[in-house]
Amino acid sequence: AAQRSEAARKAVLENTPPDVDEELSSYLADTAASLVEDEDVDPAAVREDFEGVAAPLLEDLGTSAEDATIFCERVIQAIFGSSGTEAEGGGKVVASKNAECADADDG
Repeated sequence: AAQRSEAARKAVLENTPPDVDEELSSYLADTAASLVEDEDVDPAAVREDFEGVAAPLLEDLGTSAEDATIFCERVIQAIFGSSGTEAEGGGKVVASKNAECADADDG
């Protein structure tokens, strides 16, 4: 979980739009890190929560809604890999595939 939190911080800081000041960038990095602290986080839920915090703040600074969404997608993808950017529930699909693989191994 600590490694994922650090990946979240790094992803935010590397992808923050240029018009965002250091204070807001740090706040978003801390927010992203706190959202992924639990071991069994759902990428879709993290994305929804992070976008709910980040998008309005970025849009207040003049970032377009589209760019704010792209920023959030990049952060989630950096944290979770491609599974985090699939349609809502993508993380659940990946989890169920893993469960199926585990079940197959039992037989």
